[in-house]
Amino acid sequence: MKSLKQYITEAFDKPYRWSKFQEDDTWSKYHAMTGAGDKLKVVFEKWSTGIVNIVFDISGAVGITGEGDAFRVMATVLDIIKDYITNNEPKGLRFTANKEKYFGQASKEIQSREKLYTKMIERFASKAGYKVKLDKTNYSTNYKLIKK
Repeated sequence: MKSLKQYITEAFDKPYRWSKFQEDDTWSKYHAMTGAGDKLKVVFEKWSTGIVNIVFDISGAVGITGEGDAFRVMATVLDIIKDYITNNEPKGLRFTANKEKYFGQASKEIQSREKLYTKMIERFASKAGYKVKLDKTNYSTNYKLIKK
């Protein structure tokens, strides 16, 4: 039987197949299909400051889907971000994680998820040559990754 750590590591090693479907001076857009057949879209908006805003959604929704493949979805998003960084070398990246209650989840569950995302992002950012700055509010956490 696999340990939780082995399961999580394996899940992050198996992103869904993805492809880039648009790129111009302002936008880069990628997509993938999840195991449940939902469309994952990751969009990078290049700002004149050299910072890139990232938004991702599943079938148009930015909340939690409840489909049970969060690790593979996040592995896919991180894999796409790695590709974007490799090909564009942005000065910084930013994105927001909302803290709204989805599907009746208690605030304790939301805080737990936020901690997991923060640890995951800090680890990823460090390996990619970025430092992380957090701006937490009651409604969201804003992540800023700045090139070291």
